[in-house]
Amino acid sequence: MLDHLPTAVVAYNDLVAIGLMQAFAGAGVRVPQDVSVIGFDNIMAAELVSPGLTTVASPGRTMGTTAVKNVLAMIRGALPRSDEAFVLPTRLVVRGSTGRPRR
Repeated sequence: MLDHLPTAVVAYNDLVAIGLMQAFAGAGVRVPQDVSVIGFDNIMAAELVSPGLTTVASPGRTMGTTAVKNVLAMIRGALPRSDEAFVLPTRLVVRGSTGRPRR
């Protein structure tokens, strides 16, 4: 990735994004001046790293509760009511790891 540095990276989750930021720092790549980094989860560590990690916050507790309720319902014989995905709300938490694209 360092040979063809993108302007931004969206990581699988915040831990991967933080590891990527550390790897970039070790290679002399500046975040966000050279590349923006975004994670997904909004874990506590996202606020503690420098620069702070921009992340997509997801409702973890609601996801877990919904999953358990659906698994229990399936065990009891419930059938899906719809073929459509169940979508939970997310929000973008902007911190210091994102900036304007480099020229």
